[in-house]
Amino acid sequence: MFWTLHLLWALLLHATGTLADVVLNQSPISDPVSVGQTAQLKCVLQKGIVDSYDMRWYRQSVGETPQFVLQHKADGAIHRGTGFTDRFQPSRNSSTNSYILTIRNVVSDDFAIYYCEVWGYIFGGGTALNVRSSDDRKPSVLLLPPSPEQIDTGSATLSCLVSRFKPGLVQVLWSVDGKETDSGVTTSAVSPDSDQSYSLSSYLTVPATDWKKGSRYSCSVRHGSLTSPLLNTISSSDCSL
Repeated sequence: MFWTLHLLWALLLHATGTLADVVLNQSPISDPVSVGQTAQLKCVLQKGIVDSYDMRWYRQSVGETPQFVLQHKADGAIHRGTGFTDRFQPSRNSSTNSYILTIRNVVSDDFAIYYCEVWGYIFGGGTALNVRSSDDRKPSVLLLPPSPEQIDTGSATLSCLVSRFKPGLVQVLWSVDGKETDSGVTTSAVSPDSDQSYSLSSYLTVPATDWKKGSRYSCSVRHGSLTSPLLNTISSSDCSL
């Protein structure tokens, strides 16, 4: 589960890829790098051999459609997309069965989500390249309980409002009694605000009976400006309904 900026396009392709034996795993967030440094993004291949497949990398910037970065063929040949220079260098690591994308002399425009792909339809989940900037802003997180009116209908929707963060890549995770869940989760696209920061909303809908019994619901937010996730937790016992 992961970054909320993933377009439906990428999610559908990733879901299609799970039908095959080959699986590509990517960490959701890279180690932070500053402008001018070198970044390395890893894509681990399961149920396959990295030397056997042509690998392609794609980049999706905030609010943009994915761009083809390069193809690293099994024979070692490299074909780059328009505008992508040899700052972007692919490699393979047989010992870890992984594909590596090295980005040298990182610039602020490199901030994006990078997807690896084989076979033309099997995608990794994407890695957000975390580029530090002097104008980064930490997100503000507000976790709201369901309304009494909705609870009376048999459902309960909790709202996690994430605002005033920059850059515009953020990850929101939900958990129930400490166990991560994606069931009943709906997350909006990231929206730009007038002050050049970003915001989004994520919702978790559960049966009203679960809410009433006092389970603890947590919204966890990860962002490049944070050294550790922001965690907000709530339960029915915290609220006067």
